[in-house]
Amino acid sequence: MANKRVFYYDALRALAIFGILACHMITIFITKANDISIHNLDWMYLFFFNSLRQFSIPLFVMISGALLINKDYSLSNFIRKKFNRIFIHYIFWAIVFVLVSFLLVTLGIKTNMISDFSIGYLFKSMIGFTPGFQKGRLFWFIWMILVVYVILFILNKVLYHFNENQRKRIIDILVIVFTIYCLVALPFDLIKLSPYKNFIPYYISFAGYGILGYYLAKTDFSNKLKLSNKALFIISTALFAVLYIYFLVYATGLCAEANKFVSVNYFGILTLLMSSSIFLSFRYFEESYNENENSLFMKIRNGKLGELINSLSRCSFGIYFIHPLVYMFYKDIIFHSIDIANHNPIKWSSLLIVLVIFTSWGIIWIMSKIPYVEKVSGA
Repeated sequence: MANKRVFYYDALRALAIFGILACHMITIFITKANDISIHNLDWMYLFFFNSLRQFSIPLFVMISGALLINKDYSLSNFIRKKFNRIFIHYIFWAIVFVLVSFLLVTLGIKTNMISDFSIGYLFKSMIGFTPGFQKGRLFWFIWMILVVYVILFILNKVLYHFNENQRKRIIDILVIVFTIYCLVALPFDLIKLSPYKNFIPYYISFAGYGILGYYLAKTDFSNKLKLSNKALFIISTALFAVLYIYFLVYATGLCAEANKFVSVNYFGILTLLMSSSIFLSFRYFEESYNENENSLFMKIRNGKLGELINSLSRCSFGIYFIHPLVYMFYKDIIFHSIDIANHNPIKWSSLLIVLVIFTSWGIIWIMSKIPYVEKVSGA
């Protein structure tokens, strides 16, 4: 049942964790949209990095789908190797959050961490229902991915009642259904999706990205479209660039209309196309050049940059858990007297991104080298 590591999965995962951390570091600046003239350099810089979130979360789910679908996991194997692995990490980091918050409150250090230790508030924090990603809001992703895992496990059990061609047709149909869902559900306001209100339909909807990830990873588009791998790499890369620029213009227009920062739901056709095109770009970059030892791809994969990408990918889950604590350390303790939210947004947001990513990565990497601790680190 062991999966051989696929380099472009690692590269996509590294990109996704960078995108998630970058948009979180931008939050305190981008939410001051009323104080920053939309369309000026500060706004465009902040919004470029903040918008990385739009395809980063879907990419994580797509990679999970590519790795999980069409695998004959027994229930015990699934619980032990997939479900429990995430749940144990979640329990560990949830306890760390509560203990650190309690310690800071006891010491009289004011931060944006959990400050209400009532059972009700802690419960809402640990399932991601509270505002502010430092207060437990990040945990919504864990419950979402667990729901997606369960749905994909059930899908696998259904698929194994059919032959290979029938399975492909079922996946094709599910991808079409998900695409229609993204075309219709949000634009026509048929379903109101939110991780804090209609959270079960919201979590279940992400399973569509898991199925899409498997479809994009396993379908032979070169044969279907009669195009070379290099042509597909160029087309998908160019398409992503055009879509991302269009998304920035479109979303900025929404913000200008509302006169405040407005986030865009993950279940729109534009997000689906952006996520798909960047996924295929990475896939066909590898498949175009993985047999040429002198190619840029092989130099990246076999060099120091490849090692860093693999390390960042392996540590990504732990980085996701610990980065709010690291962010709090820098913003509310180290830079507390400076009040960085009211200073140069380009300078301070860039500094936060670099500091938080490398500090979080370093801590998780160290934890991954310590016996027993590595089992709960998220690496």
